[in-house]
Amino acid sequence: MSDRTTRSEADFSPEQVRDVSCEQIRSEGPTILELFEVLSRSRGLEVLAQFADEAGPWRFKELENQLGIPPNTLTRRLQELEEFGLLTREVRETIPPHVQYTATESASELQPVLQYLYRWSMRKHGRSTHSNADTINESSGIEEQ
Repeated sequence: MSDRTTRSEADFSPEQVRDVSCEQIRSEGPTILELFEVLSRSRGLEVLAQFADEAGPWRFKELENQLGIPPNTLTRRLQELEEFGLLTREVRETIPPHVQYTATESASELQPVLQYLYRWSMRKHGRSTHSNADTINESSGIEEQ
């Protein structure tokens, strides 16, 4: 679709990471725990990653074809991501109904975090990370370990 937009990287700096203690995550962090719960469900991260590449709008059938996810699973993941505030759902009253999903600003802010986690995971498994995700270290100043 020509009206899709690509999300730019949100600001993600080492200072933002260092400002949060483990104690804060344990005591004040139910939201992050809920986020990881949603993303860890079957195909949840995969659905969100699709919106990180292209924010949308995406129609349900396009997502289903692009990702190869069974309709029931895709419906549940889209609902959960919408409830968490990462997607918006727009219904157009046509016959048949036209439903489309778009990533929110909150979802775009997660993109560099997901890229960083991807790079970390690939390094831990001894795999190359030569991709667009490499720009996260250059733009954020986060050094590889």
